[in-house]
Amino acid sequence: MIAQQPEGANLHASLGNLYAEQGQWPSAQEAYFNASRLAPNNADYAFNLAISLDQMGKSSLALKQYQRALDLLNKSGGSSPDRVQLDARIRELQ
Repeated sequence: MIAQQPEGANLHASLGNLYAEQGQWPSAQEAYFNASRLAPNNADYAFNLAISLDQMGKSSLALKQYQRALDLLNKSGGSSPDRVQLDARIRELQ
């Protein structure tokens, strides 16, 4: 499906979710990066990218993406990702 719709951010995010479920964090990170690049205002995609970076031990990069996700969440007024979880992880990494 991605080959037919390479600009489909949701497809890249779904692929990232599949890789994450399998513990394939480098592949998940790449897919989440693509989703976030294609939909730069999506807080969930930034959050998932942060989680994948976090899982690979890239704490400083993860922190930047967690902060980006929080900024996007504040701008959108949305409810996802979970603000409490996001704030807690940011504090832990700072």
